[in-house]
Amino acid sequence: MTATAEPSTAQPAAGIEDQPTVLASPEEFAGRLVESAVGAFDMFSIYVGEQLGLYRCLHEQGPATSIELAARTCMDDEPATQLANGIPQRLWPGVVIVRRRHAHRAG
Repeated sequence: MTATAEPSTAQPAAGIEDQPTVLASPEEFAGRLVESAVGAFDMFSIYVGEQLGLYRCLHEQGPATSIELAARTCMDDEPATQLANGIPQRLWPGVVIVRRRHAHRAG
């Protein structure tokens, strides 16, 4: 036996559709705005990398350090390093890996 759902005939209370609904506290809303801003920056970083040919170069020529990538794409080292540091790794875990060198102090 198959049960079929009856269409709802319930009507909203008078005037209820005119009342605003509070979905989040100010803190939750601020958090959502920050997350959105971070997402926008991620998308901008991806766009810049695509426009500069960085991802095509990595696809065609394989893994590279930021300095190697800069040389392959005729970029200055510093912008390539800055962009590599800004690559949204949470979008591509294990695909783009940024390894940072740690300065060692003589003790």
